[in-house]
Amino acid sequence: MSKRALIPFELPDHLAYYLYFQLKTPVENINGYESKALHVSKRSKLGELILLLLEETDKPIKVKEGFTLYISIPVRIKQNKEESFVENRYSFVYLSEKSRESIIKVFQAFFETNLFSFVDGVAFYREGKKGKQNAAIIEFLQKHRVPFNESEFERYKKQYYRSKKACEPPLNKLLKNLG
Repeated sequence: MSKRALIPFELPDHLAYYLYFQLKTPVENINGYESKALHVSKRSKLGELILLLLEETDKPIKVKEGFTLYISIPVRIKQNKEESFVENRYSFVYLSEKSRESIIKVFQAFFETNLFSFVDGVAFYREGKKGKQNAAIIEFLQKHRVPFNESEFERYKKQYYRSKKACEPPLNKLLKNLG
């Protein structure tokens, strides 16, 4: 089995909880905390993107308290100059703030796409019932173990209604913002 390096990756709380329960990786004891790692491979498009965005540093990355997801990357020796990720056997790697924000936008679009699709499906199934969108948003958040309060619920509800009014799926919005 190949060795892997762990890179702390801070996420907004709702995405951290959402991804934590979506990942099929086992819970590991990382730096004294139970956590999960997102194992990336250059065989996947997301993994390829993350590996391309890695930068070298000579200092270890400090982990802030709270809910931290880790990105697990393979530790490999560069075979040639065309290797697509940073050599990290003798140095540390990290994601710059700009790179981290870009990846968070992708995860946010994934979250919103799943939430909005779920709400649309429930609304279709419960046609004619009042409050079906609100109930669907709550059901989605509970199903995916995303903690929320009244203001967060209102934010998700506004995002859903804005998306419907603009007729713009979250993925389209993401592609416009990244370009």
